[in-house]
Amino acid sequence: MIDFPHGAGRAEREKANMATAHAQALDTKHAEIERRIAAEMRRPLPDLTMIQKLKKAKLRLKDALSRS
Repeated sequence: MIDFPHGAGRAEREKANMATAHAQALDTKHAEIERRIAAEMRRPLPDLTMIQKLKKAKLRLKDALSRS
């Protein structure tokens, strides 16, 4: 059996980088949903159903962010 200690370190770094990229993507989506909620609330007659759906999506992303 051949030991590859450097490869294992690289794999761990790649895994950490993927986790960071995933968290950044979730954070970007979260910010976009916040922007959409704010825009909808500024309308003269906001669509409350849409706001509710966006808020639920925002909470799901927040949960996913806390797990990553």
